Amino acid sequence: MSSEHKTLTLELPYRVESVCFSPDGKALAIGGWSKTLQVCDPSTKRRIHALIGHLDTVQSVHFSPDGKLLASGSWDKTVRVWDLSTGKCVSVLADHPDMVFSVQFSPDSKQIVSGCGDGLVRVWDLDSFQRVSKLTGHYLKVYDTCFSPDGKWIASTGSDRGVRIWDVRTGLCDHVLNNDLVPSETARFSPDGKHLVSSENRKVRVWNVATRQLIHELEGHSKAVNGACFSSDGKQLASCSLDKTVRLWNASTGQCTDTLEGHSDFVEGVHFSPDNLRLASASFDKTVRVW
Repeated sequence: MSSEHKTLTLELPYRVESVCFSPDGKALAIGGWSKTLQVCDPSTKRRIHALIGHLDTVQSVHFSPDGKLLASGSWDKTVRVWDLSTGKCVSVLADHPDMVFSVQFSPDSKQIVSGCGDGLVRVWDLDSFQRVSKLTGHYLKVYDTCFSPDGKWIASTGSDRGVRIWDVRTGLCDHVLNNDLVPSETARFSPDGKHLVSSENRKVRVWNVATRQLIHELEGHSKAVNGACFSSDGKQLASCSLDKTVRLWNASTGQCTDTLEGHSDFVEGVHFSPDNLRLASASFDKTVRVW
């Protein structure tokens, strides 16, 4: 996955905010400064679906682990749930008074967690499409939300600093990782749930979830880090930045193994393919690159 490797570039007529591989790696969901959500074949660039319904920028996209649904969060203050067999919207989760910055399915595909500009984290049931809990603790915008692999915990980040870890069963905040004087942009659990990656300003941080200790502080980006994620085998980390680059890291040692250059504007999101052989990056340069 070196910057010298061949890349496939998908060109779009708008800035791209988010990108996500499907569980089988055969589809790529793309959200950005458009009301239309694109689902494409990451090998051929063929469009599979153009999902129409949002009224503003699509900030976040995520496939359900069973591959049947796609969730999208938008500046129009809604989360939409799409049936991938038909390309139809099956529900609009509208109980958001502000922009939705993050959406993610639970590991069993039965719930969705959303992060909103009003500072609340919401959990939704996908049988009833009703909100089942509202997690209160952030006092500014919530930028990112995710479930732990066992579905028992939710991590959230926001402009009020720190990574909050929530007990899904009780809806209470169990603890907060990091209390620096800078916002945390992203939070993602490792596939085994033992570690969590977050980003604060130019740094990527890796935490031991059980001990709550910082184990790696990864430095190399020259501007703020917008996103980070683990590979599905947990061996690699990818991070993206306002410095227009994507960096790859050894998750065990914390060493940078590659810097992927090619974007001409901010890189807003990254996501590994399920087989870890490809990495997709979303950029304000109006492209998605598959490395």
